[in-house]
Amino acid sequence: MGIPALKKHLLQFFALATTTDELKGNYVQLITAAGRISGKMAPEDDKSLLAVFSEASLKNYYEEYELEDEPTSGLDGYIVLNDVTIYSCSGSTTSMPQMIVFYDQIIGITLGE
Repeated sequence: MGIPALKKHLLQFFALATTTDELKGNYVQLITAAGRISGKMAPEDDKSLLAVFSEASLKNYYEEYELEDEPTSGLDGYIVLNDVTIYSCSGSTTSMPQMIVFYDQIIGITLGE
């Protein structure tokens, strides 16, 4: 089993923190080269089309390449966010119900409202 990158571990830890009672009002704030992405971490039992499709795709990936059912190593992987707003560097704002953000595209993370 590969060891997840420290960056990936920190991103997951911060994102999961927003599901606790103390921080449930906070959004995950991801900094990328394109700007800031703000959203709520999708709950583990999320049954939305995007969450179900991404989970099925990941399962298919493991089956197709005969991999163990384990977390991907390094920076491979993604986070699913709900209630997303993208604040681009150019000043425009875009909102969407859900989004998948790949770990290797994230520069930084913070939590906020």
